[in-house]
Amino acid sequence: MAGTESTSTALTCVTLFLAKYPEVQRKLQAEIDHVVGETRLPSLTDRLSMPFTQAVINETLRLAVIFPVGVPHKSTQEVRIGDYTIPANTVIIANTWALHFDQNVWRDPTNFRPDRFLNEDDGSFVKHEGFLAFSVGKRKCIGETMAMDQLFMFVTNIFKVFNVGSPVLSEELDIDPVLGNLLSPKPHKLVFTVRKEPL
Repeated sequence: MAGTESTSTALTCVTLFLAKYPEVQRKLQAEIDHVVGETRLPSLTDRLSMPFTQAVINETLRLAVIFPVGVPHKSTQEVRIGDYTIPANTVIIANTWALHFDQNVWRDPTNFRPDRFLNEDDGSFVKHEGFLAFSVGKRKCIGETMAMDQLFMFVTNIFKVFNVGSPVLSEELDIDPVLGNLLSPKPHKLVFTVRKEPL
């Protein structure tokens, strides 16, 4: 139950972003086609061979900031962080939005650039310490593994079979979110066109 809205929102964001950035979509599809071939659909065992796909998913979760603030936690004892003292029993809420848009961490945080999650030398997927879509530490989201598995399967299978576009020019697509239970895309229309018949 906990992950249903967040996963569907993340999938909506991926399809919207890839409709807005068709060159990224083509690169993602080329990776899927190269790894999977023509005789089957993608599976979880393909993930390690698809660094760009992993990078697209992570960059979507970074830029979309579906959970702009983390789940409240409480300090169990007084602690010092830099120049600040946090008393015991203080409610602590992480500002994920600020962290995901910190120019000192991401350099150009408002740009959709999946390659920031790729090793410059060999193109392998790299986990980024500034990526906090699921929070951090012992109390981070226990559903992270399941959510990333689901997103990988949805994204690879959708884009294996379909091209996703828009009835308006891609540059006219508005990816700025609206605040509800989560940060979600504004209502929009996308067009799914079969690129390969389902296997």
